[in-house]
Amino acid sequence: MEVASGAPRLARIAGAPLLPVFVGRDDSTGQLHVVVERPIDLSRYRDKAEMIQSAAQEFADRHLPYLQSWPHQWRDWEKLTAFTSR
Repeated sequence: MEVASGAPRLARIAGAPLLPVFVGRDDSTGQLHVVVERPIDLSRYRDKAEMIQSAAQEFADRHLPYLQSWPHQWRDWEKLTAFTSR
């Protein structure tokens, strides 16, 4: 699966950590649950390309539990399939 690199690139330019934030809606109450995880520290990478790839992958890996908890709330699967099949 290819992962967007915009967030790690922007964090690098800003000199800021990459902050993973996830939102899911409780199906029974409609209440939103916002989860803010520990930042991804970009300063440990010296190489720009490695930083972008590694940070994007870590961000995607951290998404997995939330995608598994709320799979019906994930959108654009057809776009993802089309994008990765090229």
